[in-house]
Amino acid sequence: MNWFSKASIKIAIACLMVLIFAACCAKVPEPLPEPDPTPYEVPKGQGTRADLYFYDETGSLAVESRDVDLSYQSQGTYWQVVQQLILGPKGDLLPICPADTAINSVMIYNGLAIVDIGATEMDADELARFRQAVAETLFSTAMAKYTLLTVNGRVPRLPTTLCRAEGVYAKPDEAQAMLAFYRDRSGTKAILRTVALGEDAGIEELIAAIGEENRGEYAISPVGPTVRVSSYTIHGGKGVLSLKGEEQDRPQDMATACLALMLFYSADSHAIDEVTIRYNGTNLTYNGKETLIWEDVQRLCQIEITLYFADSSGKRLIPVQRSISILEPQSRFRIVRSMLQGPKEGDDSDAMPLLTDTRLASTFLGGRIQGKIAILNFERSFYAHLDTLPEDQATVLIYALVNALTEEGSIEQVLFLKNGENVTRLKNGLYLHQPLLRNPGIIIRH
Repeated sequence: MNWFSKASIKIAIACLMVLIFAACCAKVPEPLPEPDPTPYEVPKGQGTRADLYFYDETGSLAVESRDVDLSYQSQGTYWQVVQQLILGPKGDLLPICPADTAINSVMIYNGLAIVDIGATEMDADELARFRQAVAETLFSTAMAKYTLLTVNGRVPRLPTTLCRAEGVYAKPDEAQAMLAFYRDRSGTKAILRTVALGEDAGIEELIAAIGEENRGEYAISPVGPTVRVSSYTIHGGKGVLSLKGEEQDRPQDMATACLALMLFYSADSHAIDEVTIRYNGTNLTYNGKETLIWEDVQRLCQIEITLYFADSSGKRLIPVQRSISILEPQSRFRIVRSMLQGPKEGDDSDAMPLLTDTRLASTFLGGRIQGKIAILNFERSFYAHLDTLPEDQATVLIYALVNALTEEGSIEQVLFLKNGENVTRLKNGLYLHQPLLRNPGIIIRH
C-alpha cells in the first residue's frame, strides 16, 4: 500500500471519529407532546330535541320540533316523547288525542314500538290517527318501523295490528308486518317478533311463514314446516284455529300458548274472548286447558334483547340473548347493569364476566339519550378499575356496552362520562373523550 492510500485511510478514520463525537454530544430532541384530545361538548340539562307529528287543518301530518324534558329518567326517553305528543301542539297544529290520555308504558326494541295507553273514549278512526302520529314520531326519534298500540294491554279495534311509519325517512315499499310469538329454549316464555308479509296477509300466511324459519335459534318457531291452516273462525267471541300437518310437527304446550297469543294480538282480537287451537282434528292444550282466555297467556309475552360478555380470552365479545316482559317495561339502560353483573345461568356457557368484581355495577349512575347518542355516567371508581386493565380488556368492557346499546340502530353512538364530566385518555391508552361508534369486528359470531 503506498503512502497516499495510508493517508486517505487516516483522514477517513479521523472524519468518522469527528462525526461519532458530534453525534454523541448533540442534544437529542425531545418527542413532541401528544396533542390533548378535544373533549366532546356534553349536552347541558336533561333534555333532547324531538320531532313531534301532529295534524294540520287539511288532515296531513306535520312536524313540530320541541325540546323534551328528560329529568324524569325513570319513565324513559320515549315515554316522555309520547307524553309531549299527548299534551298537544304549541303552535297552529291540531291535537292528536285528548290531553288527559294516560300512558301506561312505551317500549322500543328491534324496530318495534309498543305503546300501551289507559282506557280511552277515542273511536276507531281517532285511535288510528293517534297511532299514526305516534308511529311517525317514534320512527323519527327511535327508528321504530312499526308501532303496536294497545289499550290496557289489549289490541283495540283497528284495521291492522301494527302501524307502519310512512314519513320522509321511511321506505315506501316496506312490507306490512304481523306479530308472531316463538317459544324460548326453556319452554316457559313467548318471544314476540315482527314478521314481514304482504299487505293483505292473514293468519294463514303468518303460520306458513314462521313454519319455514330456522328452528335452532334462541326463539323457536311454534310450528313445523308442514303445518298449515285448515280454517279459522270467530263466532260469539270464540276463535277457533284449526291446523293440519305431519304428526312430528304437532305443537306442544308452550307452542299452543304462542299460537293463542297470535290470535289475541291479531287485528280480529277485539272480537275474541277465548280461543281454541285444533291440530288434525284434536284440541291442543296449554297447562291442561283446551280453551284459553287472555289472562292465561298474557304474562308469557316477552321481547328479546342482546347483551354482550367477554369470551375466554377476554379480548372478544360473545352475544347473549335474554328476554324481558312487555308487561313490565324497563329503562333501556337496565341492560348496562345487567351486563356489568355478569352472565346468568342459562346464558351461553362460553360467556365470561366483564368485571372481576361485579360490585362495580353499582358505579353506573344512569344514562340518557340525546338525539342518536346514549350518554352513560359512571363514578370515578369505574374508571380507576379500567386503568388497571390491559388495553384489550378495557376495550372489551367498553364496547360490550356500546354494542349492546347500538344493537337496534336507534342509538348510533355512546358517550362515557365521569361524574357528569368528560373522560379523556385512560392510562392504558384508550380514548373516551368522544362518543364511540359500534364495533362489530370485536364480536364472535357463532
